[in-house]
Amino acid sequence: MSDSGGGYTIEAEVINRLFATACYPESGLPLLLYFAKAHNVDVESALLANANAGGDNVHRGMILAVCVGVTNDDLPARLGQGLIAFDELKTEIEAFSAIASSGNVI
Repeated sequence: MSDSGGGYTIEAEVINRLFATACYPESGLPLLLYFAKAHNVDVESALLANANAGGDNVHRGMILAVCVGVTNDDLPARLGQGLIAFDELKTEIEAFSAIASSGNVI
């Protein structure tokens, strides 16, 4: 989606002129929703767009990952490779998912 003027993309226009790259959830929500929609709720594509947007993208990326992650049955295995204590993290995620989907309040 770049134009002939040096690679400036429509996405960069949206990021820099319409939304902001702040990480605070209340400021980052419009941009993370844009990434989810613009990238067809594809986990890897949306998260890569978030990282490439720059700014303080960590908190925005965590919320984006949850939003797009719940809409996908399988996440690419390579996204977890290399994480320290991946097996323990996976166990915690599965336990949290079971609690969240049970409807029981803790």
